[in-house]
Amino acid sequence: MPQTAVGSISDALLSLRARLLCGFRRESVMAGYIHDEEFRSDHESDEASLDLETLAQHYGLPTRLLDWTNSVYVALFFAFGGQNETNLNRNTVTVWCLDNEKFKDGILKIQSALDSEAEDDAKLRGYYMRPDGIRVFERDLTLNPRVRQQRGWFSYMNREFEAFDAYVERNRSHFPDETVVKVRIRGSDQRDALIDLQHMGLTPSRMFGGLEGVAMEIKNRYVRFEWL
Repeated sequence: MPQTAVGSISDALLSLRARLLCGFRRESVMAGYIHDEEFRSDHESDEASLDLETLAQHYGLPTRLLDWTNSVYVALFFAFGGQNETNLNRNTVTVWCLDNEKFKDGILKIQSALDSEAEDDAKLRGYYMRPDGIRVFERDLTLNPRVRQQRGWFSYMNREFEAFDAYVERNRSHFPDETVVKVRIRGSDQRDALIDLQHMGLTPSRMFGGLEGVAMEIKNRYVRFEWL
């Protein structure tokens, strides 16, 4: 997770986001991949837009979303490059761990400074509208099979440039210890880790589905690692 400069989201990026999502929905509907009634709006405040954006994220469209998972094994699959076609060339890989309950507690503390009398739900809604607000959420699994297979969650940051961990660190007086934890693992364990994960059923064909996932798995098995 890179440490980057802080700034509010610009009108230009909001416009680009809308064009990207509109184009993704239009072409996907025309090709018969999705049904238009499932994604009716591109407005940022609409839930349908988040469903569309999470779907687009999982098929390679650049978005403001960050992927999370409930499964440490899924996290290891991606950390060790189970979805890539080349082997790792670094000493360590990183898994970021988020305690969502601690994060929510921190959000409520931040928002309570502005509106101490409001109910928790109202505080959360108010926080999500802040220029520096971050929303952690899950979506309708029936609309995105990849999210279901990857046990996925998402976070959405209103700021244009800031890493998730940098935000927590900047507001450390509000967030409990170990709200976000960085775990480093030896990169040299890649081959053994991916083989173990394969035996557990965590393979590209399961994580991604479709012929794309099957082809990726076969390349891993017979070309990349020679698991014969």
